[in-house]
Amino acid sequence: MKPKKVTLYRALLHVGYARVAPRTLSRGNNLVQLKFSSDGGKWYINTPFGGGTYSSAKEALHAMVLRFALDLDDLKRMIDFGLEYAEEELKNYEKTMNKIESRSVKAIMDFLREEKKEETVDRSTLSDIVREFKKQVVFSRLQKELEKNHNSCPVCGREFLSSSSFYNHVTRTPFMKDEHRNFLMTLMSEITGYTP
Repeated sequence: MKPKKVTLYRALLHVGYARVAPRTLSRGNNLVQLKFSSDGGKWYINTPFGGGTYSSAKEALHAMVLRFALDLDDLKRMIDFGLEYAEEELKNYEKTMNKIESRSVKAIMDFLREEKKEETVDRSTLSDIVREFKKQVVFSRLQKELEKNHNSCPVCGREFLSSSSFYNHVTRTPFMKDEHRNFLMTLMSEITGYTP
């Protein structure tokens, strides 16, 4: 008897995604839906870092990595579980992460260069760049900090379930304000290579 083919859906269940509705999985703030129609199945991905619709499981897997809905450990577990195309994603993982980080840092550096040339600053462009930088780079790094510290702030020990709420805490809390600010500044200088 042939072994049952491992699907992305089953692999996601294996790495901690839970079934919340028919053909709908969730983990944290990430939602994955598989819908079928006359032209085949489509994957709908929704994360705090954006979402989209994908016509193949392989594309959906890549989209989830790009949007930080799956990490390195998840890919390794999926490969061990038998999801073949997760191997290619794992092989390109570092390249994918470097591309995300370099694009975000480049966008900020390009903006700063342009800002020096022009006296008037387009605030909407700045907002877009900052928002994308936060989503793609800063929140990802803060998520790693949370995981390293058992979902707790390394400064005050308060628990958080998402990187966005952790970011809001670090930037807005009046409690140990200087310590939280120093933590964030150190993190930002590690990410960009510049001291803010």
